[in-house]
Amino acid sequence: MFNQLSSLDVFYLTGAIILLAVAIFYWADTRNKGKKKR
Repeated sequence: MFNQLSSLDVFYLTGAIILLAVAIFYWADTRNKGKKKR
């Protein structure tokens, strides 16, 4: 199944996953800071 994917598809898929993880990380970080600040 994965053999049918081109390297470009894998590149974009990996990039999207990394961007999503970074966005969630920053969102959680700002949320925690907001809680500590009150």
